[in-house]
Amino acid sequence: MQIRYYEDKEMLNNKFSIFLAGPTPRSTDVKSWRKEAIEILKKLELRGGVDIYIPEPKTGKFSDNLAYSDIIEWEHEHLERADVILFWVPRELKTMPAFTTNVEFGMYLKSGKIVYGRPDDAPNNRYLDYIYSKNYDAKPFNNLEDALKECVSKAFECEGKDFFTSDTHFGSERTLKFSNRNYKNAQEMDQDLISKWNQIVKANDKVFHLGDFGNYEEIKKLNGKVTLIMGNYEEKDLQDNFDNNFDRYKNHLLSLGFEDVIEKGLVYDLNGEKIYLTHRPLECKKDCFNLFGHIHEKNMCKRFGLNVGVDSHKCYPCSKDEIMFYKNAIENHYDEDVFVDRI
Repeated sequence: MQIRYYEDKEMLNNKFSIFLAGPTPRSTDVKSWRKEAIEILKKLELRGGVDIYIPEPKTGKFSDNLAYSDIIEWEHEHLERADVILFWVPRELKTMPAFTTNVEFGMYLKSGKIVYGRPDDAPNNRYLDYIYSKNYDAKPFNNLEDALKECVSKAFECEGKDFFTSDTHFGSERTLKFSNRNYKNAQEMDQDLISKWNQIVKANDKVFHLGDFGNYEEIKKLNGKVTLIMGNYEEKDLQDNFDNNFDRYKNHLLSLGFEDVIEKGLVYDLNGEKIYLTHRPLECKKDCFNLFGHIHEKNMCKRFGLNVGVDSHKCYPCSKDEIMFYKNAIENHYDEDVFVDRI
């Protein structure tokens, strides 16, 4: 078990993660319930690596120079990353009113990753009790240890899934303009792409990115183990900044947090059938189904494969189930009207 407090600089990347959400004391005179939670977690038998996200400083006191917006962004980033969110609400109206907790509870209610509880004597929790019971078909926990045991059990039930995407172009104002993405600027675009990615991709999932990633530093904010298949932008970066030394380029990206970097295409086993992953449609194979990117919002479906670029999928990565759906549709159901390229 590793703990990441607010203001910790090192990003953890264990197999599973739990966010301890709930009211934070407004004064160091009030004891944080998270200290008890940590002691309970230490006693539990946690097999494998688990990250625990604590949205408060280890000292219990936030820096006077800290911008409030920085606290909010830290919480939102780690709430998205977490496999499980514990909402423990020992509400005290004077010292821990939990107003923000109410908002965040509503934000993540439909995520499927909430465990909720509160002491029996905590006031003003009837609404949370009701909507949790309605949406999760479960009673709220009234014991912190039991709630944490459920979190651990829920975290280890998270099996790794595979996702596919392309052409995120993090940080690119040019892409924002020419792909007509509906954002004010590249920063807003990046935030939305990261948020949507982390909504569906968890720490133990694999993501195959089919090129034109953009700002490599953004890998540090993304869930999952990312294999990057090089696109034309990566090829240009390799030539311009790494003297065409692929090993040096790859090692640089691995040091940033990528799981693997593939110079050319990759054969992937889709339920016993081989499919080919590559960046450009022109590089696709003739004898199998293909996943590709490069052309952004243009031509999502071709006779030989599927465009997995974010512009064709509402800025979300594609799940394995979605790939299987489109593969079946392309091969067995879509007619000539889908593929016609001239009249």
